[in-house]
This record gives sequence, structure tokens and C-alpha cells, in this order.
Amino acid sequence: MIEPLREAGKSLRKIVAELNKAGVKTARGGEWQASPIKRTIERLVLFQIDR
Repeated sequence: MIEPLREAGKSLRKIVAELNKAGVKTARGGEWQASPIKRTIERLVLFQIDR
């Protein structure tokens, strides 16, 4: 869900707002913050480079 939002040009804050609005919880059941989203995007980029 994060990757399509980022590809659409959404900022970290917009992605956070959309995830929280949609009721998507973190692994620990909380609401999203910008820093975990940033780390997730960085991992996605690294994963794509390794392909």
C-alpha cells in the first residue's frame, strides 16, 4: 500500500495520513508515523536495486 502512494508522488505526511485514515495499523497495532514510513521506503528501494 505504501509503494503506490509513493509512486503517486505523495509526501511522507500524506502517506501517513492515508494509512491511518484507512485504519492500517503498524505491526504493534499503533498508528503510523513518518519515520517508519521513510525506513520502509528506503528498504523498498534497496530491494528493487538488489533484483
